[in-house]
Amino acid sequence: MSRGAMEDLEQHAYTILKEPSDKQPLWGSIRTRMAALACLGLANVYAMRVNLSSAVEPMQCTYEWSDGEEGIILSSFFWGYILFQIPGGMLATHYGGKVVFGLGVLSTSIFTILLPFCAHSLPLLYAIRGLTGVGEAVTFPALTVMATNWFPAPERSTLFTFTNAGSFFGTALAFPIAGELMNMSKKPQDAWSKHQKLCPNGISTTWPFVFYFFGAVGIIWWMLWQRFVTATPEEHKTISKEELEYITRTSKEVF
Repeated sequence: MSRGAMEDLEQHAYTILKEPSDKQPLWGSIRTRMAALACLGLANVYAMRVNLSSAVEPMQCTYEWSDGEEGIILSSFFWGYILFQIPGGMLATHYGGKVVFGLGVLSTSIFTILLPFCAHSLPLLYAIRGLTGVGEAVTFPALTVMATNWFPAPERSTLFTFTNAGSFFGTALAFPIAGELMNMSKKPQDAWSKHQKLCPNGISTTWPFVFYFFGAVGIIWWMLWQRFVTATPEEHKTISKEELEYITRTSKEVF
């Protein structure tokens, strides 16, 4: 082997050995804080997705819905969710992941708070639940754009898994919280409920608080998202020079 080839090989080996020392710590970093807030955002939108499943029985007893009407109410969310997946990705690409993800959670929260006021009218309820699905539909496409900018290739699977775990965490947390809120106050089972064999332990009168609670949490989350997250690492005011260089150097890599 020629001397020049040996020098090239030594330089290449030196570069490989030096690479890990450039890596910035993951935990406690700005990118991890962004991922944690995204995780909480997903947790909340998934909680708002399933809260109707918890509250639907006392609502059915209150408004005397048929099983068919109940089925349409529960499915109306997914029509909006399905239709706006691709438009959500286009919006995130054009306006940025931070804006679209934040507005997706915020709009879902507002529609969730408004839902109890629409429950007396089935057309209004179908519409508000469909709009809730539209708001949530943009969250995953927007998060993908955020991850492209913020997650270094060597950490991408770890940070994606951590962030996406929020969807399962929110679902698991929503059911017991909703149960406690609905158990705060109940009225006796009426004749219609007895005939339908629904709400045997009484009809919850506090079911609207399920929607108010998770909607309010979502609005608070949006304020934190606006305060602490930027669309790109370059826009962040407190990120260290070393972490910024590490992210910008590796985020576009295929790993």
